[in-house]
Amino acid sequence: NTEMPFINETTGLRYKPSNPSIVQTADGYMVMVRGVNCGNDRRNWWSFADDGSFRSRYIVVHVNRTFGITTRHELTTQHVKREVVSRSRPNEGLEDPRMVLWEGRPWFTASSYDQSAHNAISLVLCSMAEQPDSNNEIRVLSWTPLESPDPLREEKNWLPFVHEGTLHAIYSLGPETVVLRMHPY
Repeated sequence: NTEMPFINETTGLRYKPSNPSIVQTADGYMVMVRGVNCGNDRRNWWSFADDGSFRSRYIVVHVNRTFGITTRHELTTQHVKREVVSRSRPNEGLEDPRMVLWEGRPWFTASSYDQSAHNAISLVLCSMAEQPDSNNEIRVLSWTPLESPDPLREEKNWLPFVHEGTLHAIYSLGPETVVLRMHPY
């Protein structure tokens, strides 16, 4: 069941699923599904939250080789140490995760609205636990802000991959391909 968490239990309104990311595992696949508390009409965005904020929640689902769901847990960032640099937009949390398996565990890149001193959307690299904690949640274990080739640019959707045991990201494919080496430690 990939039912999303409630935005408001009284109204029954739930986060809307969007932007999945998937990686192959030894016994099937791991899928991260983003849930959003907002909507749009192709011109304007609006929040369903009472306070007007834009939030995302994430569900991590393991599926077997025939795509049957074997586990489902919410991803949490509350335990990871990180510094909030800027908070001038109504967006909270991470956006558009892109997963990769590296060094035997899951990692992902994601956009963040609170890591740039220039108030630009920036990218972070996070590792996450493979198993749920005592609250039945998957914890983000590390959070590393990534340096952009252009620190004033709004950054989104870097695509992580492993090459010769080293973690990289495709930053751009045009007009020329730009590949960045990521250093999470």
